Amino acid sequence: MQSVSRILDVLGRYPTLRQYMPSVAAQQRRVDERLRHIVQRTELFAEFDTLVGEIGSGLLLVEGPAGAGATTLLCQLAQQRGYPLWLPDDDLGEGLAALCAQIIAAHDLPIAVVPPAAGRDSSATELLIAEAAARRPANDPLIILVDAPPPLYAAHPPPLPIHMPPGAVLVYTTSDPSAPPPVEPAARLRLPTAGPVLIRSLVEAAMAHGLAKQTAAHVAAHSGRSFLYVALACSLIEQGIIQRRALPEGLAALHSIWWGQIGQRGQDVARLLAVAAEPLPLPLLAEASGTTAPALAKMLRGWGALAELHDGHAALYHHVTRAFVAQQGDLQPAHAALIALGRARFGQDLDLLPQAERYLTHHLSRHIALSQPYDGEASAPLIQRSWVLAQERRAGDLRQAAQDAAWVARATAGQDLDMMIRAAITGGTLTTLSRRMLPDVGGDAFVAALDRGEPREVALRRMRALLDQLPDGREKALVLRRLGEICFERGFRTQAMRLLAEALDLEVPGLPRTWRDEREEAQVTLARAALTANAYDRALGITVRIAHPERRGMIETEVVRHLIASGNLTRAEEVAHAIGHEHTHEWAMAEVAAGHARAGQTRRFREVLGTLKTDTASAWARSELACDAARRGDTAAVEQVALITNERLRHQALGLVAQALVVGGQPPSALMAARMITQREVRVRTLIDLALLKAPNAPVALGLAYDDVRLIGDDEHMPLTVLLATAYATIGDLAAAMHTVEMLDEGEERDRGYSRVAAALARAGELDTGVRIALSIPDADERDWTLHELVVAYGNAGKVERAAELLEKIADDAQRARAMADLCIARARGGRIAGAITAIGQIGPSAERARALSGMAESMVTRGFEARAETAREMIADIAARSRYTLALTVALAGAGQIDAAERMARLADRPLDRARALVACARASAQPDAARAARLLGAALLHAAALGRSEIVAVVTAAADLLVMLGGTELLLSAAHALDEVDSWWG
Repeated sequence: MQSVSRILDVLGRYPTLRQYMPSVAAQQRRVDERLRHIVQRTELFAEFDTLVGEIGSGLLLVEGPAGAGATTLLCQLAQQRGYPLWLPDDDLGEGLAALCAQIIAAHDLPIAVVPPAAGRDSSATELLIAEAAARRPANDPLIILVDAPPPLYAAHPPPLPIHMPPGAVLVYTTSDPSAPPPVEPAARLRLPTAGPVLIRSLVEAAMAHGLAKQTAAHVAAHSGRSFLYVALACSLIEQGIIQRRALPEGLAALHSIWWGQIGQRGQDVARLLAVAAEPLPLPLLAEASGTTAPALAKMLRGWGALAELHDGHAALYHHVTRAFVAQQGDLQPAHAALIALGRARFGQDLDLLPQAERYLTHHLSRHIALSQPYDGEASAPLIQRSWVLAQERRAGDLRQAAQDAAWVARATAGQDLDMMIRAAITGGTLTTLSRRMLPDVGGDAFVAALDRGEPREVALRRMRALLDQLPDGREKALVLRRLGEICFERGFRTQAMRLLAEALDLEVPGLPRTWRDEREEAQVTLARAALTANAYDRALGITVRIAHPERRGMIETEVVRHLIASGNLTRAEEVAHAIGHEHTHEWAMAEVAAGHARAGQTRRFREVLGTLKTDTASAWARSELACDAARRGDTAAVEQVALITNERLRHQALGLVAQALVVGGQPPSALMAARMITQREVRVRTLIDLALLKAPNAPVALGLAYDDVRLIGDDEHMPLTVLLATAYATIGDLAAAMHTVEMLDEGEERDRGYSRVAAALARAGELDTGVRIALSIPDADERDWTLHELVVAYGNAGKVERAAELLEKIADDAQRARAMADLCIARARGGRIAGAITAIGQIGPSAERARALSGMAESMVTRGFEARAETAREMIADIAARSRYTLALTVALAGAGQIDAAERMARLADRPLDRARALVACARASAQPDAARAARLLGAALLHAAALGRSEIVAVVTAAADLLVMLGGTELLLSAAHALDEVDSWWG
């Protein structure tokens, strides 16, 4: 088994992983420090091994009060057994990526590249863990050690790999009972807080620090059962801060004595160290505290083990000390001092901070975000182009800029909706752009995999999975080109050409086309939300940002439609006239013409109609007005469309008028209009439509259609014959339906006809007849599809037993699972909740179970089965499917007004994007009774989405479009549209 230091050596053999060596080395230094005065706690190791053997996989939670030795236990396990270890306090900002590098190196995975999304999306890390676990021997699980991130480690919690595959165990520490673990633990290892074994270990720990046995026993007796107390007390005794014979009781009292002796200057320094995100450079700390670096170093050495000095940097040793300092008074002056330091050096031009000022460039946003009261003016520059580009120049990538935006979003959540939205959109975009893979890294990893004998297609598939995590653009194109060149050199010509062609497509300057489409579709949604709020000018203000002419014209036409409906014809005509896209301009003007006619403005109707240049738009306007007349029973409507010169358009118009005449109570005239259509296929469809409208002359219409169908050629004969047979079945003429089907060729075509007739009979209530026909269908696929339709129909009719009988006759497993899911939904909507939930256990595929439960969610909530609905999550093994069901259940709870339950359920969603969407549903439900709560929930949703990337934040913003109007008016819609435009323009 490899130790941590051994993993460092292994990492050095992988050129593609060497960038993570400093992070692992820093964590190794912490391991060495923790083990310097270690005592062996064999009883904990034995219990640990027992628990791992019992659970096999899942989360093993190590619980104990702060200072009880949880982190030290992880360090021991890592050093002695070589388990991958993540200590967030000591990872140099690399986070989960360094943990992934350890897993890759320790298990010699074929593609030695850390997933680009590892630090953002837990599913990427989980897939890597599953691959590593699969390479281990049976009964030897992959064990991963993670120390709980400290409070305010980042703007949002890191995406821990919480869903462990078989053969993988995540060991996670916690010292805060109020902080729930990331997922329900499979087992808990509770560190002892009493007993002779613990006392003996505390004495041994004190002796390891150099105390005599009697003094060590005295220290242990006053320690409050804390190993941290022992370490600190031994150090403070050596420094003379406390006396051996006057030991304080417990950690709090120990800290109080230290606090009382360090004076005001020392307390100011302690506060600066308590708010620091990482060790502070001594010159920076000295300047912020108004002292000199040598004096500061001397002061900190006098604090013993409570403070650390390493490589010119200072920090408080343990988060317990940081928490104690925070309890002694307001920390805002410390945040303000560090912010003022940056401003004093560079004024308002914070983007001019040099790279040498690493601490300020990395953590200024955090200090601004944590300052109270919130300062919007201080936050605004951190999401502007100059700051983002300066951060990219200093760091070489956009990870730090993304973190800055996340801190701004966190600070503004629930306080400044406008800036929160802009920060979230900026942060999500930067998060995606920060996912990188250098061409040489990808190429070297691919070559190494091939040289080791990895099958070509397998290696390519693994590389493609990693590349899919990268944003489209030039950098991804360079990696694809490198892979294509390697394939070409190795004789993989087909793969090479495919990769090189894809690279060529992505090398277009500026942002990828998919981003533009995504942005503009979002702006369409925002404009529609403004339209729904009757804010027409706001909608146009958003629409003008859409560059694609047809897409812009489409939403402008919708504005025209809304203006017409509100009676503002003059404004509608102005907007329609200004539409630049020719086709949508014509349609919008046609709608304006129809609006004038309906308003009785005949002269203006003719004038606008005369401006139309296309037959299609003119014919549409005429047919719309003719249909209006036909619905009023005016048979002269036929004459209005008979004058259309274009034959195809005239036939379409006659078909629409014929249907409108049926609605207007003129079936004979409707039949006459249909018979005026000379194109046989159009006439058949029109006649069938008339029959399906339950016209009194439906049999006559279908008889005419039958005569036409017999004369139609091959391409349209089969679909129209099936449609006609279905229509006969719908109006109750089974004999004619069966006779029509027999017009089809025997085999697949005729089986399709019988299938659709049986389904039509089921919809008409003739279930038993439909079953008889379905069971006679020779083709298994058609028969299974039809039986599925009949199962649903019987379920909707409340005949569950008969539906269950038919289920057994469906041969295909997948089709039967879909039918069972639909039957469960039907049973639930019919009030048979308990039986439906029980029946779900018989559905095999997780996706179908989740679909059934999602369809049942509203019924379960409205009928008082919330508890059963929640426990039903355990019936879904697939993580993604369970997450989708959790989202559906949250929406149902929120819709029923159970907002507290909905919020709790939302936070159980396994996937962050589903969690964000669920929180939006909770916010929407709470907007009216509690706008402040809705703003807080929306902020949480945006933070979740921004941490994932651009597509996710765009999806959540658009899903919350109506909510933005509720909370801040249509101005927020315009702000969101502007933010999407602005951040894209930085790279466009």
